[in-house]
Amino acid sequence: MNRREFIFSGGALFLASGCKSVLPCGSRPELTFGAISDIHLTTEDSCARFAETLRYFKAAQVDAVLLSGDISDYGVKFGWQLAKRTWDSVFAGTEVKAIFCTGNHDMEGWRYQDMAVDMFANGQDGHDRIYPETAKAVWEEVFGEEWAPVRQRKVKGFTFLSCEYRHEREFAAWMAEHGEELKGDKPFFYFQHLPISGTIPDERGRGDHNAIKPVLK
Repeated sequence: MNRREFIFSGGALFLASGCKSVLPCGSRPELTFGAISDIHLTTEDSCARFAETLRYFKAAQVDAVLLSGDISDYGVKFGWQLAKRTWDSVFAGTEVKAIFCTGNHDMEGWRYQDMAVDMFANGQDGHDRIYPETAKAVWEEVFGEEWAPVRQRKVKGFTFLSCEYRHEREFAAWMAEHGEELKGDKPFFYFQHLPISGTIPDERGRGDHNAIKPVLK
């Protein structure tokens, strides 16, 4: 099993109740969210596992689903459209929040030789490829959500922070300006696609490039 299959194989559920680590017996947490990454959508057929995972999260009554990048394998608009269509097929009409960010494949997949070959083999010519300069406009068109290099979303009073691909170093400046606002009785959650400095590196040993570790004192 490779990194991509491992990260996406089952997803994960996270529970939060302020800063408490133990919930009273029989009570529900203040927040429940699912976390996945690297879904690498290519064609209609590639959406099956993503849909299955979303249905699992729906059955678990999550408040949000976090997806930390590489939504589209080829780095094309169609990949994002597949993700939005699949999401709507499960969560349309609910209040469950989609909390997604971009990864390298979302803006560069069409540049990778094996991805380009696969893309053309699947009958796609890459006319809708995404570039870092066009990502904002495409994201807002497809997902109907405002895009920014560093984004803050709120779910049931909890803060989720994310950095878009190629903007990871901007988080330090964001924290310097807004870090005080995050202090309180609730934890905040930070995610990005690239491995964060000081964490376990990926299979190529890239554990601390383009990444800043947020610290609150």
